Amino acid sequence: MTQIHESGRTATASELARAAEVSRSWLYTQPDLLDLLQQQKTPTRTSTSGSSTRASDTSLHRSLQLAHQRIRQLTDENTRLRERLARTHGALRAANLTNVNGRP
Repeated sequence: MTQIHESGRTATASELARAAEVSRSWLYTQPDLLDLLQQQKTPTRTSTSGSSTRASDTSLHRSLQLAHQRIRQLTDENTRLRERLARTHGALRAANLTNVNGRP
């Protein structure tokens, strides 16, 4: 981002992703980098109540899409973990029943 900034241009997510050789979708999962991009693009405006910036509708929509994607990933992971836990409990129960009945 420093190279882009030193060239006098405003960095975009696409330019930063291309320069860093990463995907834009990965870049959008990095809030610190997105904050830096936003700070570079938007000069801080001060008002009587302090400084504030407003996210664009596109930016908010993208953030919402990423949040939904992450929720789906976590839901899938939770499902897999619950199934694995159930199988493990079943195996332990079967092993304990075998030991109680006197069979190894």
